[in-house]
Amino acid sequence: MDLEDKQIVCEDCSKEFTHTVEDQKRYAERGFTEAPKRCRECRQARKERSAAQQTHGGEARRPGGRDRRAGGSSRGFQGGHRPRRDFPSQGGSSPGHHHGGSDRPQRQSFDAICAACGTPTTVPFEPRPGREVFCRDCFRKMREG
Repeated sequence: MDLEDKQIVCEDCSKEFTHTVEDQKRYAERGFTEAPKRCRECRQARKERSAAQQTHGGEARRPGGRDRRAGGSSRGFQGGHRPRRDFPSQGGSSPGHHHGGSDRPQRQSFDAICAACGTPTTVPFEPRPGREVFCRDCFRKMREG
């Protein structure tokens, strides 16, 4: 396996961080197939917020209003991927399961202007003041370096 350090832009704070070869090996050993989306500090802060919500009995809600326990997060599930809930696991059909859809509400999208090229775009999160938002093409170009 040819591995090399990768520069990644944090999804939360937009800082660039290095996903080192050692980190990549550790991720592979744990069965993770994708690189992290957040820097170490933002991952730690996110874990602490989640732990605080769970210990204080707070509702584990996402910004979009969906309950994490209803299938919105893979946190706590060993293996990195959450099994799909809208299909039976053993073929055939069973009550409560149906093909071709899900019981989840429609995803909300928000209008934004790309900070790099000025193109109007839509994003699956509510843009915050002071944070740059990029269209899909510009974001992909930034990620690739």
